[in-house]
Amino acid sequence: MSTAETRVSSKLLRTLRDLNTIDLLRASGLAGLAKTWPEVHRLFDGPSLVLARKLAVFDERLGQGEIRGAALGLLADLGTRVRFWGPAPALSGPRLFLANHPGLGDVLALLSLLGKDDLKIIARERPFLQALPNLIPSLFLVPERNSWTVLRRVESHLAGGGAVLTFPAGRIEADPAWADPSASWDLWSASTAFWARRIPSLVVQPLLVSGVRARAFVDPWAARWRRNPEDRDWTAAVLQLVFQLLWGRPRTSRIDVAVGETLPGTVLAGSEGGLRLKASLKNMAAVSRR
Repeated sequence: MSTAETRVSSKLLRTLRDLNTIDLLRASGLAGLAKTWPEVHRLFDGPSLVLARKLAVFDERLGQGEIRGAALGLLADLGTRVRFWGPAPALSGPRLFLANHPGLGDVLALLSLLGKDDLKIIARERPFLQALPNLIPSLFLVPERNSWTVLRRVESHLAGGGAVLTFPAGRIEADPAWADPSASWDLWSASTAFWARRIPSLVVQPLLVSGVRARAFVDPWAARWRRNPEDRDWTAAVLQLVFQLLWGRPRTSRIDVAVGETLPGTVLAGSEGGLRLKASLKNMAAVSRR
């Protein structure tokens, strides 16, 4: 155990362990069984605690201002490095970064590129995110209902010259390294056009992340029993994470982040904005396929 891990409070570790166990039960389809037999929780305490320690160290480094270092450190624990190509990300003024969501490591790769004090991330409201005290100030958490307040808070942050990273799909998507991701682009949230109309100086920059999912976990046999495709993707992503943490395999080797050209918000606010965005994503997807 590292020195950083020994400094983490036992209360935080227990909280993260229990929340991780809930996620693992959901991914394995055993959440219902665990309600009847609570002892089932203990089967997952081992991998849940390993992940809890890594997350707690990540959060501690965030608190020390090491945003990029925290992200790269956790990626290193997963046996993963990151490669970027394309233009540099926008550095100042109202910036909205749009990214796909192929797995559980994409946000770490993006933090290692975009990590600045003024960056905030839009994410679904989840208990484990709320349990990380140094991460929570950097998040706009979207509840299941009544998300209008979040839209306004994001608008205020952007209007003040801040940066926001959002995953418009709101769920795990196909990994561009192994499959055509374009089907999900039609389902991306319309919030980008909303902010573009309200903030004339907004700059929008698309990012396409690929290689997050190891090839063996794109459609693993262990997840095929999940009937809902979204549940299947979630199970596969969680399985990969557990294997990487406990056994160091599979080594995904590299996550690629393709950076697109910046688009003026005035373009995204118009009727042709969606076509311009998809054209940019299509170009990045073409070079992301392995």
